Amino acid sequence: MATVAQLNRRIRELETELQRLNGRQDSVRQRMEREARERIQGIRQEMAQSLNRLDVRNRERVEALRGELSREMRRSLEEIRRRDAQTQRERQELLRKLSDVNEELRRELDDMRRQEVRRNQLGGAMAKEAEEKARARASRVALLPHEFFCPGQLDVFREHLRFARTMMERRMFDAATAVADAALSELEILEINVREAQREWEELYHVYSSIIQELYDRLSQFQEERLRTVCGSFSLKEADWEYWSGGEFRKVRDDILNAHKLIGDIEHCGGVTAYLNSGQAVREFQFSRQITSLYRMEERLQAVTQAIREERSLSDERFQMGRTVAESLRAVGYQIVSCRFRGQPTEEPLESYDVTATANNLDRVTITFCPVRQHGVAVRNVCLIRTDLQSVSNAWIARKQAKEIQDILAGQFPDLRTDICPMEMDSAVLEERYKRPPDIPALYKEMERRYR
Repeated sequence: MATVAQLNRRIRELETELQRLNGRQDSVRQRMEREARERIQGIRQEMAQSLNRLDVRNRERVEALRGELSREMRRSLEEIRRRDAQTQRERQELLRKLSDVNEELRRELDDMRRQEVRRNQLGGAMAKEAEEKARARASRVALLPHEFFCPGQLDVFREHLRFARTMMERRMFDAATAVADAALSELEILEINVREAQREWEELYHVYSSIIQELYDRLSQFQEERLRTVCGSFSLKEADWEYWSGGEFRKVRDDILNAHKLIGDIEHCGGVTAYLNSGQAVREFQFSRQITSLYRMEERLQAVTQAIREERSLSDERFQMGRTVAESLRAVGYQIVSCRFRGQPTEEPLESYDVTATANNLDRVTITFCPVRQHGVAVRNVCLIRTDLQSVSNAWIARKQAKEIQDILAGQFPDLRTDICPMEMDSAVLEERYKRPPDIPALYKEMERRYR
């Protein structure tokens, strides 16, 4: 059977091994995070270059890069978490060995205590030294978040020290030394357990804070960016974000700010240890759930910012095309009856843009620039041409007039799809083939499917 000194030596060896393990983990984590930052920075630089050019192809490339950025961030964080999990298993094995050594030490000390009580002789100096060492260790543990990770244990060991002091007062020095030595060993194990539990908590918090800080930075960057459309460059405000997102932007922003508040709470407390000692700390299992919710939050942020950019850009495009076509029709002899977004009593820029014109005050032609939406968000515009003849009832003449306008549109907007609505068809039926109402929650579901 090992002696107390050998067992104490073994405890210190295991503690040193834990420190080496943690040092290796920190080094690997720093390297992995540095490599991840370099990869993500490369993607962001390419995104920044693409955002400077406004066309459909670049918008698609930017959205692809945003998806790649999200996947890269998630992949790097998951890689770090897997590495942390492996290190945690090794750490748990060392802690199990520590527990076994501690149990053997306790049995040995119990045996010594019984022997020493029988002899009832121990030097006062040795008892006092043992008690002072144990009290010094208790003071160190008291600075740690012991109540959060190991509630009530420090109070038990302090009670043991009070018992040792009582035995010293009764001159039972051998027994007092044995009790103080046992308490010291128990306090050493408690300190190790608390420190390692705090380290595991901090590893989860590191993952959480990395994700939420990235989301917070992306949110801040979006709120500060200027949106470039065919109509110019604009700084959007609160009302714009709410309108173009159908009220979803505020919900996502509030969720991100609430999640980011934890970082401020920890800083306000004075650091992780003070926060854990505050009695209001988040538990590990809560972190795991919150990390999963942050991934969904990231998808929601990407969806809502994409919707705002695309809806506003394509709305401005409809407006600009409508005004351009109106001028072209005036130039060839048409009178413009109306030129506006739909909506009552005011125009709604999310809606289609109609240009209605006449050449003889009887016959009318309506050119509709209609948004095409996929998964609830606009992806392009199409043009629908409808003629309404009152002076004659001739499908051939109506189609000829519509074809002339289609040729004008083709010359001005060669990439724009245009459809002519036959006289016998309700134009609303044709428009319904393309048009869908905005629906950002539908885009949330699509992004969940796309990135999982």
